[in-house]
Amino acid sequence: MGRKKKDGRRICYYLANDVYEELTEYAEKMGQTNTMAIERILTGFFEANRSKEQES
Repeated sequence: MGRKKKDGRRICYYLANDVYEELTEYAEKMGQTNTMAIERILTGFFEANRSKEQES
């Protein structure tokens, strides 16, 4: 039996090669897929941004 499908959407973005390489190195170092790394990076950014807005 396969994995349960993730509730999400497909997106397609072009990244500068240096950004893509850094992302890939980071994901490999953390034992994550690029998708998982991007999700965690963005989630952290949004949470930090929300915290800053609430402090204001």
